[in-house]
Amino acid sequence: MNKKKATPSQSSQNKHQRHYTKTFKPYLDFGAVRMAARGRWEFIHRAFGISLQTTPHRKHTPCPACGGKDRFRVLPEYSETGRWFCSGGGNQQTGDGFALLNHAFNWDTYQQFAAVADLLGIASPDAETRQALRHQAAQYEAMMQAKVRRKDERRRLDTDLIDALRVFEVAFEFRQRIQQAVKPQFVDVMPEELQAAKVLARCVVESYAGVSHG
Repeated sequence: MNKKKATPSQSSQNKHQRHYTKTFKPYLDFGAVRMAARGRWEFIHRAFGISLQTTPHRKHTPCPACGGKDRFRVLPEYSETGRWFCSGGGNQQTGDGFALLNHAFNWDTYQQFAAVADLLGIASPDAETRQALRHQAAQYEAMMQAKVRRKDERRRLDTDLIDALRVFEVAFEFRQRIQQAVKPQFVDVMPEELQAAKVLARCVVESYAGVSHG
């Protein structure tokens, strides 16, 4: 038996229906709309009648668009970008907050952005508003790039520390084998041991500094 597709309330769709035609498409700054929507997706989706279980993340729930029992979940970055995932009964779909409007209402890209712009009151932002939003977008992009660089540096420090620990372990095992063969008091510290200890100490210091300032 075919189940009726679950959709948000019709009144929520009609509220902004004036934007949703293929012939009437006034100018729309997509970048400004995307920036304005960032961090506001729970409010935006609820305004259109899409009620989501946002906490805890990864909790499986019925899809607000196509129903089911546990096919849908929001992703950890949902509050920022609106990311979600729906298994769709085998037809997997995922995307950002705008894509969920397509999944729920079958709106095209322009309709998605126009609806959000209308909701947020920036359907026709002036030049000053667009400039401010672009500036915010640039700041956010710089912040995200810095975050990626910190993650890469953290990964490098962890790799160096693991490698140093392995080298030190090899040197220590070698000393144990020598001590088993001769009297321990006659075994001097080997250059390899000193070098391994120095490298390990440096990696520990760098790793700690990375944690403190990362």
